Amino acid sequence: MLLPLGALEPHGVAPNGTDILAPLAIARNSAPGVNAMVAPVIAYGLTGILDAYPGSFTVPEESFRY
Repeated sequence: MLLPLGALEPHGVAPNGTDILAPLAIARNSAPGVNAMVAPVIAYGLTGILDAYPGSFTVPEESFRY
């Protein structure tokens, strides 16, 4: 099972979810070669760039280690 991860961040004129599109594409392209299924994307990642904005949060690095 491949689990694509990607943080959601604002990118101006780029499509919302740019950080999700790349990991998903990589997982989909890799899955047949390793005989794996692709799990739904988890749209959270390691980023602190938006911490100063109300409503934003960061998932701690330790959460991604397990």
